[in-house]
Amino acid sequence: KRRSSDLWIDGKEGFSYNNKPSVEALNKAIKIAKLNAKRDYFYGLPEPKKFKKINNFDQEINELSPSDLIKQGNQLIRTINKDGSIDVIEADIEKSCSEIHILNSNGIDCTYKTTDYAAYVKTLANKTGTYDDSEYKSELFDIKSFSERVKRRANLFQNRDRKSVV
Repeated sequence: KRRSSDLWIDGKEGFSYNNKPSVEALNKAIKIAKLNAKRDYFYGLPEPKKFKKINNFDQEINELSPSDLIKQGNQLIRTINKDGSIDVIEADIEKSCSEIHILNSNGIDCTYKTTDYAAYVKTLANKTGTYDDSEYKSELFDIKSFSERVKRRANLFQNRDRKSVV
C-alpha cells in the first residue's frame, strides 16, 4: 500500500510518498514545503464544520483480483481486434484502492477509503495511424462499451488522416 504525506506551511505545499507512515516521511514533506514557493491557490485549511467527507469507494473494484483484471484486458483486446482492422499495440486495465487520512490543526481528523478503475489502450488502425484512448472513474464501467468506443474512434481517426493525405 502506498501512502503519502501532504502538508502546508504558510501556503507552501510539502508532499512525500512512502510505504508506511513514518516521522522520516513527514520530515521530508516539511523540508519540501519550506523549500517550495508559496501557492496562489492556497486558501487555508478546512474547518470541521466546512469539511465534507468524500464517498467514492466501490467494493466491487476493491474485490477485483489480478485474474479479473487480466480477463477484462483480454476482453478489451478481443473486442477491438474483432474484425482485424485495428490492432491493439498496448492495453492496460488497473485498479487502485487508497486510504486517505486528513489531519490538520483546525481539528479535522478523519479517514476514508477511495477506489479508482482505469482502462487505457493504444491502437493501430489499418496499419496507418495510432490512436490512444482512456477512461478513468471511481466506479466500474463497462469494458465492452469502452472497447466499442475506442474501435469507433480509431476508425474515425484513421479515416481522417487518410483523407488529409489524399
